[in-house]
Amino acid sequence: MPFCKNCGASVQGQFCPKCGTPAVAPPAEAQAPPAAAPQPQAGPYYAPAPQPGPPGYAPPPQPGPAAPQPQAGPYYAPAPPPGPPPGYGPQPGYGPQPGYGPPPQPGAPAPGLTDNLAALLCYVPPLICGIVFLVMQPYCQKKFIRFHAFQSIFFGIVLIAVQIVWGMLVGIFLSAWAWRAAYFFGLIGTLLWLAFLVIWVFLLIKAHQGVMFKLPLIGDLAEKQA
Repeated sequence: MPFCKNCGASVQGQFCPKCGTPAVAPPAEAQAPPAAAPQPQAGPYYAPAPQPGPPGYAPPPQPGPAAPQPQAGPYYAPAPPPGPPPGYGPQPGYGPQPGYGPPPQPGAPAPGLTDNLAALLCYVPPLICGIVFLVMQPYCQKKFIRFHAFQSIFFGIVLIAVQIVWGMLVGIFLSAWAWRAAYFFGLIGTLLWLAFLVIWVFLLIKAHQGVMFKLPLIGDLAEKQA
């Protein structure tokens, strides 16, 4: 209902019946903005409307709700996972080639003597052990051991021959009562034995070091026989 702005009396028409002042309509209540229409919520069976875009623009497809996966049971086998796309896989010529592989790993050493130790034993003692290693398997099939075996045999033969010849010479001088000559040959014989001993030790060292050391003459002959 309007009221008079002068006296405050209620006005039924356009003028105040008390003072005649034109009536003033009450201020209109503030208009509330229209409420927005409720937007439907996305659910398993509802897809939101696409948003407007520029002409010629297509929004990307939105993923839909995932289908419920059946649970594995005694009478159900789950589906196999998707495999690789067509055309995927090893191409011809790709991968390990024939004859290719990791290098062989060294295994445990075979039981028995090493080559250098067997060559050393060919001289202990000479001649006899050389013959033994020439007939013993598998050492008789190795050239390095066969060389030292033959050189041991020839060295032993030379040693025995020198001993026989030198003993005969000393005996001849003793039978002729040539004491000074016998003493002289006996001293030279001792020096020869020392020389043979040094050569024998040197052969042992070289054989143990894996060296094919050749003595003059008999070394070349042993190499031909090996």
